[in-house]
Amino acid sequence: MAYINDHYFKLRGGYLFPEIARRVRAFSDEHPELAKTLVRCGIGDVTEPLPIAAIQAIHRAVDELAHRESFRGYGPEQGYEFLRRAIAENDYRKNGMNIADDEIFVSDGSKCDCGNILDIFGHQNRIAVVDPVYPVYVDTNVMAGHTGPADELGNYDLAIFEYSTPKELPAVNTMLVMPPPGDPVFGLTVTPAAKVEIAGWRTTDTLTDSVNFRMLSLRGGEYFGTHPWMSQVVGGDGGAILLKGERGAHRFVATGFNPFPYLGKRNLPMSVLTLNAISYLAGLGGSSSGYRTGQPWLAPAGVERVIVPSGRKIRAHPGTLFTDVSEQGVYELVGAGGTETPRAVNLADLTASDLSSAPLLKVEAPSAGSAAEPVMEKSSLSDYLLLAIIALTALEALIVYRRRRLAEAAQ
Repeated sequence: MAYINDHYFKLRGGYLFPEIARRVRAFSDEHPELAKTLVRCGIGDVTEPLPIAAIQAIHRAVDELAHRESFRGYGPEQGYEFLRRAIAENDYRKNGMNIADDEIFVSDGSKCDCGNILDIFGHQNRIAVVDPVYPVYVDTNVMAGHTGPADELGNYDLAIFEYSTPKELPAVNTMLVMPPPGDPVFGLTVTPAAKVEIAGWRTTDTLTDSVNFRMLSLRGGEYFGTHPWMSQVVGGDGGAILLKGERGAHRFVATGFNPFPYLGKRNLPMSVLTLNAISYLAGLGGSSSGYRTGQPWLAPAGVERVIVPSGRKIRAHPGTLFTDVSEQGVYELVGAGGTETPRAVNLADLTASDLSSAPLLKVEAPSAGSAAEPVMEKSSLSDYLLLAIIALTALEALIVYRRRRLAEAAQ
């Protein structure tokens, strides 16, 4: 008996492009004159013929396939070498960009690549898809079984709106990343800022747990005003930077900065903050005291090994203490089948940082007549110490070598 993939039933009706076509037909029937100048943004809206160069190239390719001497079958997975060489030479090197041939990869399109890569990941992973997004990125995850059932808005488990807001309050846990001003649903008061400065935060909160804010530097973003049902978790001189709240049994987080470009860079507080936010919205880590360097923790059931931030893989024994916790960063807990669960471990002393211990250096600009005004600047001595060690090592080797030569000459 053949069984159908039940995940297909989770797909929402009204796929984007058929919906566009339906609305275009309705508008054209109602406004036939305006329809003549309508700009169609749906799929397959091709209005001009192929250029001569493309037509000639297609004809030459077909002629090559008609003869045994020039016939080509399946090409290499990275693309034909002559094509990769032509792309690198004409699109890049001729325009001053030093791109090698083997840096070019020719595929049959991003849709196939995005769909195929899903087969690598297990169903235990949670996914985050921005909104708006090309619909195939959502639908391929649905068909592969990586989501739960959709709600009335077409959201699956967790919604993330990046630089946008929904038309109504989502019935699902939601993150708003730098929402625009004038939002009618959440009623957020938004003030854009070229530089966002952190002035304070909750020290006992799921979102700020294990985050070293003294090492966290944000770029431009926005401040939020006082909100009726979302409370401030992190704030600055211009208002709130991070809000959270609950409505209708669902959790909501609003950020005045974009946390996602930082995720995955080891030993950065933003990675910890992002993991905290995703865990909070996923219903995890509701009352965690956090993990600190030097403080062992019990290896969870099913975990076979732990990948520490430096990349070392250490065997773990479930139910026993994992003690190799000297590094700050994101630890990967690897279970059966290779499933990985991230765990954020920050400094035991959150008041410490690599920047606070750097001594002051006196930098003086050269002057022909008078002494320059001294400038005090904080800088790390790590590079200078490394160079000094290398120089001393080379000097020692040279002295030993000369002494050996002198001893040989004396004999």
